[in-house]
Amino acid sequence: MTTHNTLSDTLRDAIQSSGMTCYALANKAGLSQSVLSRFTSGERDISLGTAGKLADALGLELVTRSARPAAPKRKPAAAKAKPDILRIISEIDSGFNRGALVTFSQIRPHCGLSKKAFDAELLRLARADLVCLHRHDFPHSLKPDERDQLVRSENEYFIGCARRRR
Repeated sequence: MTTHNTLSDTLRDAIQSSGMTCYALANKAGLSQSVLSRFTSGERDISLGTAGKLADALGLELVTRSARPAAPKRKPAAAKAKPDILRIISEIDSGFNRGALVTFSQIRPHCGLSKKAFDAELLRLARADLVCLHRHDFPHSLKPDERDQLVRSENEYFIGCARRRR
């Protein structure tokens, strides 16, 4: 039995034993040949996911083991929860639940989100058919700082939203 000191040694031997070229293996595993070359030379560390792809491509089973007992799983640190924009809008304007238009300049200060995150969340709510976005017909007539306050999607600018009626 051959003893391997490194993963790159093991990988080189497995490739040689398979009869595959590095080019063929890289293609089959979805890697570039240069990346595979850096793994086999030991120039670059290999992730467990990539090792699994290479093992699959070589028809091998990847077995992992830990030298020490696994640490108990910890609950992930609580991520900062996204604000409930629909609730915030309802608190700003009670007419929102009846379909009234609420402008983004009224909403944004209460959300604590960056412009990019705010825009993404409003666009997500629109795709989920929870709000109807109101397009600004002439955004280029606005000053740049005013236009920057609008929610933007591709080439469209939106000034506010209304709740979809169910």
